[in-house]
Amino acid sequence: MGDGKVSITLGSAPAAEDVILDCDDHLYCGTRHGEIVRFFAPDYVKSEVFAHIGGFPLGLAFDKTGNLISCVGAMGLYSVSPQREVKRLTAETARSWTSIVDDARLRDPNDCDIAPDGRIYFTDSTKRYDAHDWALDSIENRATGRLLVYDPRDGSTKTLLDGYRYTNGVCMAHTERQNAQHRHGSDDSDEVVGVDEAWQADGSGNEQHHRDGKDNAFLIQAPEI
Repeated sequence: MGDGKVSITLGSAPAAEDVILDCDDHLYCGTRHGEIVRFFAPDYVKSEVFAHIGGFPLGLAFDKTGNLISCVGAMGLYSVSPQREVKRLTAETARSWTSIVDDARLRDPNDCDIAPDGRIYFTDSTKRYDAHDWALDSIENRATGRLLVYDPRDGSTKTLLDGYRYTNGVCMAHTERQNAQHRHGSDDSDEVVGVDEAWQADGSGNEQHHRDGKDNAFLIQAPEI
């Protein structure tokens, strides 16, 4: 377009949630059909199905080796290599000791970001409903969301924070030390709270974190390795 804006045809990526650019400025997004679509730079008119995963590909992030990491609703955390090989990284975490219902399975992985050391931080929006029933969780408004971390070095998945209302976006801060998680509060808004080192692991397994007064967002500090 003459004004420098780029327009992608309506309907070419139905129900796309997240978008990301690779090192060549090609654009990727997921669809409700379980596909990840790639739009080619510079005009993004031509597109192709980069990979078919299934489920609902939501949050996207590239790791250092060029693998496209995706939170796939109702399925888990997945990786797509530059050669388009699809691999499931994780679909469960440790079961809560106090839970009557088995909450180990990831029901609604939503968004992810990658730390400099390669660990993948991601959200699971609800432990009660799969991704296609997210509206039911919003109606109940129960604090069943959580923040998890996947470590590619040993394949482990750990729950860092639990008991939050529909955990949504997550991103690493520019300092490369903090991790900011955005959540939908009761007013359906996302808000960043500038609190440094509000959660810190001291190596003993005793974690601390901070909620803001509006119960919408918080900062945590990723444990040092």
